[in-house]
Amino acid sequence: SDEWVLKGISGYIYGLWMKKTFGVNEYRHWIKQELDQIVAYELKTGGVLLHPIFGGGKEKDNPASHLHFSIKHPHTLSWEYYTMFQCKAHLVMRLIENRISMEFMLQVFNKLLSLASTASSQKFQSHMWSQMLVSTSGFLKSISNVSGKDIQPLIKQWVDQSGVVKFYGSFAFNRKRNVLELEIKQDYTSPGTQKYVGPLKVTVQELDGSFNHTLQIEENSLKHDIPCHSKSRRNKKKKIPLMNGEEVDMDLSAMDADSPLLWIRIDPDMSVLRKVEFEQSDFMWQYQLRYERDVVAQEEAILALEKFPTPASRLALTDILEQEQCFYRVRMLACFCLAKIANSMVSTWTGPPAMKSLFTRMFCCKTCPNIVKTNNFMNFQSYFLQKTMPVAMALLRDVHNLCPKEVLMFILDLIKYNDNRKNKFSDNYYRAELIDALANSVTPAVSVNNEVRTLDNLNPDVRLILEEITRFLNMEKLLPSYRHTITVSCLKAIRVLQKNGHVPSDPALFKSYAEYGHFIDVRIAALEAVVDYTK
Repeated sequence: SDEWVLKGISGYIYGLWMKKTFGVNEYRHWIKQELDQIVAYELKTGGVLLHPIFGGGKEKDNPASHLHFSIKHPHTLSWEYYTMFQCKAHLVMRLIENRISMEFMLQVFNKLLSLASTASSQKFQSHMWSQMLVSTSGFLKSISNVSGKDIQPLIKQWVDQSGVVKFYGSFAFNRKRNVLELEIKQDYTSPGTQKYVGPLKVTVQELDGSFNHTLQIEENSLKHDIPCHSKSRRNKKKKIPLMNGEEVDMDLSAMDADSPLLWIRIDPDMSVLRKVEFEQSDFMWQYQLRYERDVVAQEEAILALEKFPTPASRLALTDILEQEQCFYRVRMLACFCLAKIANSMVSTWTGPPAMKSLFTRMFCCKTCPNIVKTNNFMNFQSYFLQKTMPVAMALLRDVHNLCPKEVLMFILDLIKYNDNRKNKFSDNYYRAELIDALANSVTPAVSVNNEVRTLDNLNPDVRLILEEITRFLNMEKLLPSYRHTITVSCLKAIRVLQKNGHVPSDPALFKSYAEYGHFIDVRIAALEAVVDYTK
């Protein structure tokens, strides 16, 4: 039951290292990713309980009755549950840090270490040796002694009970009172959820700047009135201050002329383990994507824009792809969102396929647009974008729900003209992504008169894909890539061809690659394909 402290501290320290090594953007992206994972797992499977001990020291046989295993001991947990357990543990450590400050948190760790060090030197006083073990009670006692703060409500909320919080938010602007009427509802009856009572931060970006408000979420309160600091401004041109102090010019033609609100964010610091579904207009999400400088806000805006397939959303996403100052992970996510929007707008889409002209302008020869430049991965942002865009483009579909021929031939040309001779870095991950792009372009086979698919009567496009995959697999045997990444992608692509009915569904190939002697990543990919036959 004390496992959460160990996993929480190790995950928390890893987060500090990530922030120092890769920067705040990468750290916040990772926290959002971990939060999304634990929220999705708990809402789907049920709660993850960090400290399965109840009042009076009595422990139930299985407090998590929705699970098929006991949570008494780490060794009896399923691997997925244990992974989510570790994820939640370090997120809770971050909540504790928010409550007591990082300085006190590090002092707590130092105190635990000094107590353990002192205990280890007591060779004849065995009653002192318990200090060498990290326990929940010892950890909480150290926090109380060092910081003087009571974090018992936080422990009771997130450690002693399972579940996450699910918020639904909407708003209306009251022009007469110049007030933002915010409504926040909770769903605490669904599996894996719990009721939250406490402070909740809301950030409102107005014409005159960004303002933080702390709401008190009570049991029965739903509506909150937030006074606005700006008046609606129709024709006045003035730079708009952002949260980080930067002032930018904005095209305000899309916004409501009677409202000074540009966008609203619920719990921007991720200080609650929650899922937020917030309703605001498409132009507000577009402003948030373009001008908010927090990567988490930009990622939230991208995911929200999937529901608004309009030319304005298309333009906002394209602008983000072209912005070199934008965080590379945000640009990668924008690629996939743009592909989804293009598929929703397929009947009204004009011009070349989404991202093709942008990729050509950034990475192809000016004289011959279908030939990619010699690889140069010195700029890592460009590298990640270069290997993500083809994968996203392969998800494009025409009115017949097929991958456009132009896109498939473009990806095949990228493979054909790939030249890594002058590059300082290996291109194995890039080539593996191109194979993944080929797999993404595959759509279900259409059988005529129930004909059986054989390698002789393959669709011409599928034949081209299969030939490339076969060539890559053969080359891997002669000149293996780092960690056999290309073999792994090839095996996954072959399974996609089988599942879509293009080639006979035969597990023999995967069984041969799963045998002892192959690299472990290859064996795992092959075993996943074999297991996929049972689904």
